[in-house]
Amino acid sequence: MMEEVTKVVFPLNITEVGDRVCCEASKLIVVDIPEGITIIGEGSFACCSSLKDIKFPKSLTSIDSTSFISCSSLEQVDLLHTHVQELGGFAFGNCTSLREMKDTPCVPSSSDDSDPFDEEGDSE
Repeated sequence: MMEEVTKVVFPLNITEVGDRVCCEASKLIVVDIPEGITIIGEGSFACCSSLKDIKFPKSLTSIDSTSFISCSSLEQVDLLHTHVQELGGFAFGNCTSLREMKDTPCVPSSSDDSDPFDEEGDSE
């Protein structure tokens, strides 16, 4: 059923996008995450193969591991105007079209030493 989802609207009163909430929504193209959300959970948008554009809120502080893994149409990620302090392992792993990453100067490496951009199991 999730593979037919083309649009996601988040309620304004939540602070977290739950784990795997939109996993494998293969027809999802654009995600606009509203202000007030601070955490994007593990695998939230994993395998959304048509996802091309993500709008991140300033309030965002954490992107958990595998949140956007295998989003093969995603070409750029812009975290410049967010408060992201934690970027989980493989958060953008296997995003084969990803060409540009604009991140905040304070985004540290993931806590588990895995590259947030590498393919899962292929970290150096």
